[in-house]
Amino acid sequence: MREINLDELRLGPIKAQDLLRLTKDATYIAVGLGILTFQKAQVCRREAMSKLQDQIAKQF
Repeated sequence: MREINLDELRLGPIKAQDLLRLTKDATYIAVGLGILTFQKAQVCRREAMSKLQDQIAKQF
C-alpha cells in the first residue's frame, strides 16, 4: 500500500465559515444516522413482539 506523506500536503487557509459549515454538516449527518438507527431498532422490536405474540397465541 502506498504511503501518504502529509508533510507535502499543502492546504490553503481554512476560513471560519467553511469550518462551521463542515461541522454543521457533520452534525446533521450524525444525527440523521442516529435517527435511522433508532427507527430500525424500533422496527426490529415491533417485528419481534409480533412474532412472539403469534407464538403465544398458537400455544393457547
